[in-house]
Amino acid sequence: MATATLMTAEEFDTLVANGADLELIHGEAIEIVSANYEHNKFLARTIEETGPQLRRSKWGDYIPETDFVFGEHRMRPDLALIRAENAALADRHRVPVRVIPDIAVEIASPTEGASDLDVKVAAYLDHGVLEVWVFFIHTRRVYVHSASGVRRLGPGGKLTTPVVPGLELDLDSLFADL
Repeated sequence: MATATLMTAEEFDTLVANGADLELIHGEAIEIVSANYEHNKFLARTIEETGPQLRRSKWGDYIPETDFVFGEHRMRPDLALIRAENAALADRHRVPVRVIPDIAVEIASPTEGASDLDVKVAAYLDHGVLEVWVFFIHTRRVYVHSASGVRRLGPGGKLTTPVVPGLELDLDSLFADL
């Protein structure tokens, strides 16, 4: 059985600054696999649906595929939603970003196991993310994790959140043609 070599956040930050494409979870450097066409199409559609609503409401920013600091973890949500007052605190020229997103969005990959996603969701919530949305393209479902539990939404559903008042995503529209 192989044993993972653990590293500190500082060692990891140096490694990533030199171009490595990794996340750090519980001291283990995990390679980020390039997303496939379907994943990126779904991410683009999520941004297309979310972005205009956030801009109209002036609620805050939406940032795709950016490294963030979560304590000793370094993770890259597929999409991060950050309320304006928190976004104003971020150094916009430096990664990893040291502001905690209000919502972290993950699009489940065929290479990611349920336990891997569970670890990420727990790390996000443990470090102050208010909600974690995990989308499953093939089953057309989203699981909305928060401190109060998990909501599961599927076809015909509308994703709303108290974190971003007025935001509404039609799941049938998001999953169309995938």
